Amino acid sequence: CDRCGRAYKSVWQASLTIIQVIVAGDSWGHVTIPIIDKEPLTILFFMFVLVSVDLLVINLILAVVVDKAQQAHESDQALVVKKKARQKEQEQERAQAELIRMCRAMDADKSGCLTLEELLNGYDSDQYFANSLKAMDIDKEDLEMVF
Repeated sequence: CDRCGRAYKSVWQASLTIIQVIVAGDSWGHVTIPIIDKEPLTILFFMFVLVSVDLLVINLILAVVVDKAQQAHESDQALVVKKKARQKEQEQERAQAELIRMCRAMDADKSGCLTLEELLNGYDSDQYFANSLKAMDIDKEDLEMVF
């Protein structure tokens, strides 16, 4: 190896060698094997560096994957909320149309306006209308106040 003699001669050269090996992946074995042969305990340092870099890269990849999964989850949640809102809106539209239909059916004189008497008669004669009002906690006695 051309650099082996000076690869770790100074702090600057050692830093340059570590950067070259880690970032560029150049000559890991060419530079470290001769040092490990001469000083076997240096394997601990080189293994620590190698494992640290591997864990860093794996964590970086994992962070990207988790971020993308979170974004997909938030997108799915937004769609679910929109779908529920649309369903509730459709239910309200159906309920409103049904209420209008019931009111027209209760309008005995076809004036387009309900009187209190027509409202009370509708409560007594139309069980669906009575149940709808009961579901809203409106009893027959409350109809005068609602009217």
